[in-house]
Amino acid sequence: MSEDKIKILITMPFNEDAIHLFKDVSPRLEINHRPARNYTDIIADVWADTEVLYTGSVFPPAESTPKLKWLQSHSAGVDSVLQQPIVRENKDLLVTTTSGIHATKMAELTVGLFLSFGHRLPQIMQAP
Repeated sequence: MSEDKIKILITMPFNEDAIHLFKDVSPRLEINHRPARNYTDIIADVWADTEVLYTGSVFPPAESTPKLKWLQSHSAGVDSVLQQPIVRENKDLLVTTTSGIHATKMAELTVGLFLSFGHRLPQIMQAP
């Protein structure tokens, strides 16, 4: 098994506790957390070394990321990600999303709303 570091760039503004949880996954992960709004917010050397990109909407030009193997989108939808040149020009790039991570919470919310409406909670909250 290889002991080479896997260089991950996270452009999302996660708090330090979340970053530590990511780092605890494996000692092989070298996580570079650089919250950004535009790809120019991150220096070229960082892009050049990145193998895994976790981002919401920061997509560099394809030629900036010669080592990139995996792009993890922070959103559930993939339409806007698939339109990015970095994805269109790199056919071997693995693209994944967060689709499904909210399913349990959405189901719980739905049941909770059913119960609150069934017990007239909105009317009770409006009562004097």
